[in-house]
Amino acid sequence: MSEVNVHDLEAIGDIADWIIEESDSLSTEKSVELLVALRMALNKMKLAVDMLEAQALRTIEQPVVVDNRVWAKKPSFKKRPDFTVIAARVVSTAIEPDHETGEMRTPEEAAERAVRIMRALYVSPSTVPKTTGVRNLGLEMDDITREEHVGFELRRTDL
Repeated sequence: MSEVNVHDLEAIGDIADWIIEESDSLSTEKSVELLVALRMALNKMKLAVDMLEAQALRTIEQPVVVDNRVWAKKPSFKKRPDFTVIAARVVSTAIEPDHETGEMRTPEEAAERAVRIMRALYVSPSTVPKTTGVRNLGLEMDDITREEHVGFELRRTDL
């Protein structure tokens, strides 16, 4: 294969523009046919992007300017929760005396408060508890989940 240049990749954008403009007028068969082809191309494009990014990260030593944009290797960080700190705060908050009466909480009240705090921290309709934690409670995932209709998807079935 001969060398690929930026103009070749811009042609892919032109094809995408055509699909965007014409999508409302396509038949179901043509829509699905193009969808399948485009998904296959998209998977290949994602792999190509990953490969180019990995190569750039491996080889870049100084910032590079392309199309008036500077590309540089910078460290990336992600905030990760410190569960030891969270657990300690949950426990101390759950057992602290009642603010109104100053009385110590009973073990049952403290446990109930800890559960409310943990639920506020970690439970939402879009999150799924860890399987190990669920099993430690003597339950299975089917015991704690319910099926909810959230929309429709186009599903492929191989013949």
